Amino acid sequence: MALFIDTETSGLPDTHNLRWGEYPYYKDVGKYANARIVQFSMLITDTKFNYLDVKDYIIKREGFEITNGEFHGITNDISDNVGVNFDIVAIEIFYELLKNVTHIVAHNVGFDVGVIKSELHRRNLQYIIDELDKKTLLCTMKHMKPILKIINPYGNYKNPSLNEIYRHNFKTDVENAHNSLYDVINLHKVVEHMYKNKTLGYDID
Repeated sequence: MALFIDTETSGLPDTHNLRWGEYPYYKDVGKYANARIVQFSMLITDTKFNYLDVKDYIIKREGFEITNGEFHGITNDISDNVGVNFDIVAIEIFYELLKNVTHIVAHNVGFDVGVIKSELHRRNLQYIIDELDKKTLLCTMKHMKPILKIINPYGNYKNPSLNEIYRHNFKTDVENAHNSLYDVINLHKVVEHMYKNKTLGYDID
């Protein structure tokens, strides 16, 4: 089984002195001070990428300000009033799903895994990190790069965006971008479509 994940955050981690595409070690929580999770979405599939279930949570902020609400639509008030404590989502939902899957799928999986691990580390939930570390990670951004073959200004293949891989498959743009629920649904739609058309080049059996 596979678990598709996506997050919306209060900003980006501090990647100073790191190569492009690298993210800080999750235990260096100071580097993630501006990248706190405000929405966490998970979609589970069988080994053929058939949809089984989806979970989506606005996360209640704890000791930080959300200053990029115009990006994902989640404000301090929304987080405070309808958000769920991250601990509850992590322990009762994420961990229970993790135990049943072999693969984690995300578009730019290094980002999502990094911010999730940093939130888990803040709460001393090491056993969930240990379970997460057992999984095979599939980054659709990296995996699709040689499939789409989009050339960047330097003449090399670029890392495609979720919208670009969606457009490649469905000839239309994604709707509701920057909402982790719709992002995880659209990512699954792409992967399932490519798997069934034998263009994905990846199998989790």
